[in-house]
Amino acid sequence: MSMQLETVTAGEIADLLGWSRAHFLRKRSEIGFPAALPAQRNLRWARRAVENWFEAWSVAKTREAASELRANLVDRDRKILMARYSANQNEVAA
Repeated sequence: MSMQLETVTAGEIADLLGWSRAHFLRKRSEIGFPAALPAQRNLRWARRAVENWFEAWSVAKTREAASELRANLVDRDRKILMARYSANQNEVAA
């Protein structure tokens, strides 16, 4: 009994990411994408490996967004405090 492995193409993956196929192929190693299946004439990936990667990638993107938000809030609060401190120093000097 032969079991058929479900696969996806680079074009299908690029569509899911909202990228062009060429952009996906350039960025795939940079974003930690799993290796393509060996001995494939056209690049193909195991559907399950792609699904697992998408789950992990979306969690990482959420964490990255949260980290960026925290950094922006800290920066905003720092500016507010510095402005208040400066205003207070000006009142003391006057």
